[in-house]
Amino acid sequence: MVIDMAIVKLKKLINKVENKKAIDDMVNALGIKIIIEDANEVIYGSKEQAEGTNKYEVSINGEVIGCVTGDENSKCIASILNSFSVSEYEKKRLANETLEKYKEINMFYNVSEKIALTTGTSNVAKIVINEAIKNLNITFASIVLVNEETQDLETICQVHKSISLENGKLQFNLNINPEFIKDIMSKKTGEIINNVNEIKDIISDNHMLNSIICTPILAKGKAIGIMLLGNDKAYEYTASDLKIINSLAYQAGIAIEGTKLYEQLRENFFDTIQILVGIIEMRENSKTEHSKRVLNYSLNIAREMGMSKIDMVKLKLAVMLHDIGNVVLNDEILNKRGKYTDDEYEIVKKHSEIGAVMLNKIDQLKEIIPSIKAHHEWYDGTGYPDGLKGEEIPLFARIIAVADAFEAMTINRPYREALNLYFAAEELSKNKGIQFDPEIVDIFFKIYKDKKLEEIQTYV
Repeated sequence: MVIDMAIVKLKKLINKVENKKAIDDMVNALGIKIIIEDANEVIYGSKEQAEGTNKYEVSINGEVIGCVTGDENSKCIASILNSFSVSEYEKKRLANETLEKYKEINMFYNVSEKIALTTGTSNVAKIVINEAIKNLNITFASIVLVNEETQDLETICQVHKSISLENGKLQFNLNINPEFIKDIMSKKTGEIINNVNEIKDIISDNHMLNSIICTPILAKGKAIGIMLLGNDKAYEYTASDLKIINSLAYQAGIAIEGTKLYEQLRENFFDTIQILVGIIEMRENSKTEHSKRVLNYSLNIAREMGMSKIDMVKLKLAVMLHDIGNVVLNDEILNKRGKYTDDEYEIVKKHSEIGAVMLNKIDQLKEIIPSIKAHHEWYDGTGYPDGLKGEEIPLFARIIAVADAFEAMTINRPYREALNLYFAAEELSKNKGIQFDPEIVDIFFKIYKDKKLEEIQTYV
């Protein structure tokens, strides 16, 4: 770390009571008259009183910050001032280093805390480089990762200080030489380039960058990409800067690897559920891929409502599992032609409660169980199993109710032919406020107002 010598002002140093007293005592003991000057003015004594013309410099690490003028004995005063100056410089240097270390630790803590609360590789990348660009002497940052499937290099996020740091969107694009990226990844060591002419071989259209610093992103010892940072202005990056960037890249590598593992586990989880749902639907001849179509409708409704991605994942689970309780029903009831008897209908009505009980042991599904149990509740309170009314019914259940009913009306069932799409839509409209949440029905039609209803089943 380079410390500006100018942070030690000779005038301020001499004006400290203890230092002023020490100089006065030494001057009186030696019986001399001196003047002390900094770069701009006389700061001790007066030129009229000074005895002698010898000048003795006061310096820190070779940089002159003032001088003492007087006879030969004045050299002792210069020596004392040199000692005071070096001591003051060291105190300020340590204070600066401590402050910088605190800033680094605080930055790493902020990055760790934010990463712990996020998912998704691109979100991790945004957090890391946004923190870097806010806390370090850089104006540009980019993270490039290797696509595991294609082995192509993909720019995950690029941010410039003059562009909003909130979203990290790729509003501009600096093309980094792939060979440079591969070289950094191969060597697994960072590189500092403070020569603008060398940067031209690395980044095309690099008119905005005068110096760059780059380091590999490692996960389990394997290079998975790079983090490249730079400055529009001439700036001499140092080994100390590279050390900080390496630490950030290390955090990014761990987080990205963890995110990928989480995403793989989530995909496996959904695949397992889809297989289970598929097995159940195979037992119901009329409901092949029923859950996929209900999911299609439900997610479109959720998007129009502005539902968060996290809640949409939960909704997806609820939709896929809403009829899981049917697994305990026998095939005769599931595929019966004609209407159910009263006893059979009472058995069928239990499937939502059975599904909730079946899933109750799975911690990851705790939040969606109420929606699975309530997806046959009616908005007016006459549904089952608990007679919930209005907004007492979980939102996911109200969405599923609309999507499930429309899908059920528009497919062939053992006891009837598929209904006309427009007739099914009219049924939804007639039952607003009775069976269905009026707002959700309105949203359902709003989504498709410019599309033919026939297109709904293939719309994604």
